[in-house]
Amino acid sequence: MNLAELNLKEVKKPKPLYRRLDLLNHPNIPPPLHGLNPRTIFGKEWWDEKRKESYKRNNGCCHACGSPDRLEGHEVYDISYSQGKAIFIEVVALCKDCHNTVHLGRTEKVLGSKEVSRLKERKTKLFEKYRILEPNQVPWKKWRLIVENKEYEPIHKSEKEWRKHYDEGAG
Repeated sequence: MNLAELNLKEVKKPKPLYRRLDLLNHPNIPPPLHGLNPRTIFGKEWWDEKRKESYKRNNGCCHACGSPDRLEGHEVYDISYSQGKAIFIEVVALCKDCHNTVHLGRTEKVLGSKEVSRLKERKTKLFEKYRILEPNQVPWKKWRLIVENKEYEPIHKSEKEWRKHYDEGAG
């Protein structure tokens, strides 16, 4: 087969085994638990293994929209605002657009409101179900991240400390 024949061959993209559009409505980790996640607890090797497993589970496609492009790992939690707990469930593969959609606050801060508008337009139908998180109902210092049945306390001991950290980091 010569080069011209290779160029004419259609490159087949993988097909997703499933789509979980509900992931786009997944709440973000509450501020008391920012900076605390399985990646920082278990390290890069653990993270890379879980991330790659998540890519394979859906045939190399985004778990939300099914795209095979630019996959990233995203942690899924069962969050209880009344108990102040975020229980780690799994790592899923999301394309860059879906991952930015889940983290709209981060996206707006890093990429600007124009990018947020583009993502909202791209996922208009899906955003009909988008909801704003409830305010924290549990005192800051009582929040816990639970990973593999072990509890972890917040890194930032108060909202004031958290704000100072993230305001200075945004600077």
